[in-house]
Order: sequence, then structure tokens, then C-alpha cells
Amino acid sequence: AVLAADSRTGEIIVYIGSGDFYGTRDGQIDGVRIKSQPGSCLKPFLYALALEEGRLANDILPDLPSEFGGSPAYIPRNFNQSYHGPVRFRVALASSLNIPAVLLLSEIGAARFFGFLQDAGFSLEGTFPEETGLGLALGNGRVSLFEMVRAYTAFSGDGTVIPLCGI
Repeated sequence: AVLAADSRTGEIIVYIGSGDFYGTRDGQIDGVRIKSQPGSCLKPFLYALALEEGRLANDILPDLPSEFGGSPAYIPRNFNQSYHGPVRFRVALASSLNIPAVLLLSEIGAARFFGFLQDAGFSLEGTFPEETGLGLALGNGRVSLFEMVRAYTAFSGDGTVIPLCGI
């Protein structure tokens, strides 16, 4: 699936829901609208919320082996299975590091972040903050590509989500 929109106007430029509408395997599934786990694509929203709540781009965050929660503990790892020690907030975001993101979410709270995502236009149907827990920082929720593209317009629109149009 592909969805591209003009982030200033919300006009949809390209909308391709599947590779072949008449395909027998997944042709009539609209990949733009179907919900799936977004992986690290929600991290910029978490960092935006952290900035709104007083964090600074040059704050230092630990990228070290960490355990969160009780029993059983939540032990996130980075994609490359390595750690970078103390890193700046901006570097943690740019590098899409998992441990600093989970740390930020543990400070902010999953329910607060969940509400922030809903305010950005994510429906998060069938997803609940008490179920996703800190995994929400790493994409443990279900969103659509349509919601993702619409929400990302906020980054070029001074924090304002631009409605998508033209379909």
C-alpha cells in the first residue's frame, strides 16, 4: 500500500490500497485503511509529547539494558541488539532507539500518550493503554496507514493535523 499527501493542503496525491485489486491473495484488501502495528512510526509522537511536557532536545537519555514494570518485567531491546550508553534526546529519536523511548513513555504514562495519539487522529480501535503498556512506545497498537499519514501532517503544520482530502 502507498499513500502520499501534500502536508500543507491534505490533498491526496497517491492512494494505492494493494498491488493488484483483482489479485487472489490480498488484492481486495485496502492496505491504506487496514489496521496493523506501526512499529517505530509512533516514536516521533512520543518525543513530541515529551517536548511539550518540558523535555529538551539536548537532554540526556540512557540507552542501557533496562527493566520496566513488575513481574514479569518488560525488557526492551534495540533492533540491533546493542546499546549506546547516554545519548541526547535528539539522537535517541533520530536513531529510533527503543530503550530511551520506553523510558520516556514510562515517565509520561501510557494513558497520557494514548490520549495524545487519539488527539492526533489515531482511532486505536481495539487497543487499550492498559493492554499495550510500555510497548506502545514501540508500536504495540493498531493504526492504519491513512491515520499515520494524516497525523504526520502535524510535523509540517506547526502541530496542527491537516485533514486528508481528494479520495
